[in-house]
Amino acid sequence: MKDGFDVAADIISLINIPEITGLIDGKIYADVRPSKSNKIDIVVKSLGITNAWNQAGSGTVNVYVPALSETQPDGSVQLLPDQDTLSSLCKAITPYLDTQYKPSFNTQVTAAGNLVQDTDGSWFVSITFSYYSIQTNFKNL
Repeated sequence: MKDGFDVAADIISLINIPEITGLIDGKIYADVRPSKSNKIDIVVKSLGITNAWNQAGSGTVNVYVPALSETQPDGSVQLLPDQDTLSSLCKAITPYLDTQYKPSFNTQVTAAGNLVQDTDGSWFVSITFSYYSIQTNFKNL
């Protein structure tokens, strides 16, 4: 039986490869990104998985890129998303998550590349995925 920790670990195994890690200067994290990070980081989060022989779950892969600071005419500074970097990272990561069939799970991207502003004003792109796993080790059947 898989749980949310297993989902995150399986998804991380798909993207913790040189083709992706070579594009970021930070790390790939499960669930939580360090609050003071100013690097390009990836956070894999499981949003839940069913407790059945044919488990179904979902989650997100969030790609954080430092915001661009732009001084406004009134002198204030606005944090803007680095659209080019966010877009290129999203396009690089999505194929490694979409329609992947592995021995113990498979994945499908359900929403690719939604731009989100975090509560601290920073920006990230969120890739939502579906996750499926067939369990053969049930003890309660």
